[in-house]
Amino acid sequence: MPIAQSGKTDMFLPQPWNPDQFVADCSKKGLTPQFNWALDTFGGRNVKKDFLHVSNIIFSNGDLDPWRAGGVMTPINDKIVVKVI
Repeated sequence: MPIAQSGKTDMFLPQPWNPDQFVADCSKKGLTPQFNWALDTFGGRNVKKDFLHVSNIIFSNGDLDPWRAGGVMTPINDKIVVKVI
């Protein structure tokens, strides 16, 4: 999972995210990044449609979790549980 560090608000040296450079580096190794692989494979672009017919999933989100904004916060069907911890 590529991430970038600003070096201004964290303890890391600056390391900006440059997708073109990332693709170039991968190409040198004979690889092609698939930036949307997880969404294409597991769904998530439209959670109400993608997860409508699934069951036995518990989506847990923390009050202080910075990734909470991208989490599933409301149940899609009656077989999916959403918990805030």
